[in-house]
Amino acid sequence: MMRGFSDLVARASRVLASASSRSRTFLAGSQTSSWIELKEKNVSARRRNQHAGHVRYPIQFAAP
Repeated sequence: MMRGFSDLVARASRVLASASSRSRTFLAGSQTSSWIELKEKNVSARRRNQHAGHVRYPIQFAAP
């Protein structure tokens, strides 16, 4: 019996969700600390870049 298009889409969604949850479980189990360090580095770099932009282009007030 042939499956309909919606059946195939539903199956693909379940397969992707399953793979995604397995991937998250792996990260949570073995590489949590390196994942957190990476996120902290990104936040730190974002703050530095934001500060550099403020220094380069300070807010200019309009003359009265």
